[in-house]
This record gives sequence, structure tokens and C-alpha cells, in this order.
Amino acid sequence: MTLVKICGLMEVEDAVVAAEGGADLIGLIFAPSPRQVTPERAKDIVAAIKRFPPRPKDGAPWEGAGGVLARFIEGTGLNKRRPATVGVFVNTPPSLVNQIANFCSLDAVQLSGDETWPYCRKIHRPVIKTVHVKPGDSSAQEVLSCLQEGASLMPPGGWIWHLDTGGTLYGGSGKTFDWTLARQAAREWPVLLAGGLNPENVAQAVEEVAPWGVDVSGGVERQGKKDPERILAFIGAVRAKDRAMGGVQKASVGGGEP
Repeated sequence: MTLVKICGLMEVEDAVVAAEGGADLIGLIFAPSPRQVTPERAKDIVAAIKRFPPRPKDGAPWEGAGGVLARFIEGTGLNKRRPATVGVFVNTPPSLVNQIANFCSLDAVQLSGDETWPYCRKIHRPVIKTVHVKPGDSSAQEVLSCLQEGASLMPPGGWIWHLDTGGTLYGGSGKTFDWTLARQAAREWPVLLAGGLNPENVAQAVEEVAPWGVDVSGGVERQGKKDPERILAFIGAVRAKDRAMGGVQKASVGGGEP
């Protein structure tokens, strides 16, 4: 099964909709953005999510995971079968990232800027590292080499990759990139696929890329605000495609041992 991350949540009510709808990862943005939340607001959202009861074991997409992915799942609390909360940061001093993560009780940290691998090693939570793919990038090998380098340098703890469309903004452009590259990466490492996903195209992305998870923000909004119907439609489209594909187990990807 494919895990679902709903990102850019700003209201407790929207986060609860996502969690009740079956989202696996709840994203909270601390970087400058129209969707930026204060640590105080994020703490309230995290508290609401952590009150959710455990989910049934049957069909849990993390069952049977190994290697890097297993450690990520254990570190984030996904193995407790509740949504995990993720704080998104861009080029923030690592000491401040850790401070905010502790204050809000975040489960994981997503680094979406120019953070180096030594920087990533200073974070005290499981790391989701964003690699931006430029539209029309002819050097797929360059991106794949970047992922391989990170896999070799990151410590033997939880981490996964987040592939998003590159642009002038670190938060992504809301456009898709070449999924052929994403498919190559997903064969080797646990990958969250982002960039221009929405309820209308996410099923195709799941089928073509077979990522460990998918990530959406603007694609579930209307007029700049999270829309409950689109959130549920996005999650529903992913679950329907998983069922149609026979529950293909993405979590078996180990990502290799660093």
C-alpha cells in the first residue's frame, strides 16, 4: 500500500479530517510560506493527532518493511498505527529545528532547502530529505547520484527521500516532473513523490512510479485553503488504486543499508 502525506495543514480541523480520512503523514510548514504555522499552532495540531486511537493492523502499509525504511517507521511512530507528524523546514539552523521539533513533539523533520548531508546528521528526528528535480532536467543520473551519496553518508537511522519539482521556491512549484526518474529512484530507495499531485492524477502516479508514499498540499486546496472534500478524494484515489493493483507492498523497499 502507498502511504499518504497531506502537507501544509494550518488548522486543527483540517488535520483531523486528513487523519480521519486515513492520511499517514501530517505535514506542518515552519518555513516562510503562505501555509506557515507558528510553533504554538503546530503544537495544538500535533496534540490533536496524537489523541487518535491505534489503527487496525490489517493492511498496514508498513508491515514487512526492512532496512532504512523500517527504522524510519519505528522512529516516527507509524508502527503505533497512527498518523505521524512532520515539520517542514528550509535552511533553518539545526539547533532551532531540533528545538521546535521538541517543543511541538514532532515525529519527523522534512528538510526542503539546501541542507548538506552533515547538516542532516545533526537532526534528532527521522529525516525526510527533499531533492528538487528541475523540469526538463536531462541529467537523471545527477539526481540519482545525489540520492546514492546521501544514502552512503546518512547514519544508520531513519531517513527517506522526498522528490519534488524544483523551481524558484523551495516549497515546490505545484507542477509535476518526469516520473520516469521517480520510478528509477523508487526502485532503490524509500521515496515520497510530490510535485503537482492532486485527486485527479495521483492514481496514475501510484501506478507509474510505485513510490513508498505520495505528498500533496496545493492539490487539495480551493482558493488557497485546504478543502475537506479534496483531501478525502486524494486519499480515496490512492487507496482505490492500491486495491486495484492488489495491495502492492511498497514498504518492502529497504533503501539499502548505509
